[in-house]
Formats: sequence, structure tokens, C-alpha cells
Amino acid sequence: MITHGIDGLLVRPRDTMDLANGLTQLVLDADRRASLAAAGRRRVEEYSWPHVVQQVISYYERLLDSQRGSRLPAYITHPPL
Repeated sequence: MITHGIDGLLVRPRDTMDLANGLTQLVLDADRRASLAAAGRRRVEEYSWPHVVQQVISYYERLLDSQRGSRLPAYITHPPL
């Protein structure tokens, strides 16, 4: 997901003038261009495979921690990332 002005620019579909205006903004403002690029890269990393796997592992670890004392095993192992 792109948040307009935060990690990208959104333009109206099939609106060439809107696209041209957005591109012109980026060409003329190097600081904004760099800021959007860096924020966009951080956003992409949130959906990288290693990050998503770690989120799933953390979810299951929290689930197991919440079930301490039940009949679930006391530990679980998983391969290192």
C-alpha cells in the first residue's frame, strides 16, 4: 500500500497530466524524491519474506506463551532464518 506523499505518489488512473505533475515534482525536488524513495524501500521491507516469516514465528511463540501450563509442549524449535 502506498500512502500518498509519505512513501510514494498516487495519481488518478489514465490522467496523463496528473502523472506529468507528479513526475515534475519529483524531478524538481531532490530531497522529496530521496525521502519518498527511502520510505518506499522501508515499506517494501515490511513485506519481505524473512520479515513475514519472523512475524509468523513471533505470533506462534506468543500463542504458545499464552498457553503455558496446558497440554502443549513446553518448547518449540524452528530453523534459524
